[in-house]
Amino acid sequence: MLKRKKQRKYLTKRCRELRLQLHTFCHDGGEEPLHKVRVEIKKLKAFTTFTHTAALPGSLRKIFRKAGVIREAGINGRLMQQLHLQDTALQDAGEITQQFRSRYRRYDHDIRRACKKLAHGLHPVRSGRTGHWLQHQLEAVGQIMFMSETDQLHKARKKLKNLLYVLGMLGGRPAFVTKIDTSYLDRLQDAIGRWHDLAVAANLLASRGLGGKALFRSIETRRNRALALVQAMGGNFEALSYAIRHTKGSGSASG
Repeated sequence: MLKRKKQRKYLTKRCRELRLQLHTFCHDGGEEPLHKVRVEIKKLKAFTTFTHTAALPGSLRKIFRKAGVIREAGINGRLMQQLHLQDTALQDAGEITQQFRSRYRRYDHDIRRACKKLAHGLHPVRSGRTGHWLQHQLEAVGQIMFMSETDQLHKARKKLKNLLYVLGMLGGRPAFVTKIDTSYLDRLQDAIGRWHDLAVAANLLASRGLGGKALFRSIETRRNRALALVQAMGGNFEALSYAIRHTKGSGSASG
């Protein structure tokens, strides 16, 4: 059972880290603290989904979206630089960043309020429900991995990250959690991420009419190779789900 005390400890740690990364970005700048702001909010969202506490507060969702706009503009701008193409993305990112940093005190206040709200809704999570939740998440990802369409792969990556965040919180308990190969899940989500970056790059060039045919074909080739790797890695989900479903104490054992 995941007791309230352990949940509160985890929630406090996440909120402190979120405030620290927000402070670092707003005062010193840098890509890494901005990325970590988004990661911490993702961890809080995974936490609320798993524990069935109150939904992630809208104030945190707003910070996440604003940070995402900055990150996307920066990524697109650097991509254009690497390809030696002209674009206004970096300039746009700079302007949005200034607006975000000017709201530091407001955002920090919103985070403190949101975390207090989440702390009030905590309740114990039994091991049986933990097993059901983990198996459901694995099966949901598995269904996407075996689809011929690729537009849902990014959704699968989000679910994989949620799984990894929750498994990190559980820390190997209940015992059946140790049967899940977290290293494999992490490698798979990373492979999907590399495919997604190349897919975004190809779409960006096509939508803006940038670069030549040779450059576009090169990126498409790399994207297809990345997709092939993802599909080759996707065959282990049945084994992972089976391990959870047939483990005593998981609450998912079949007759």
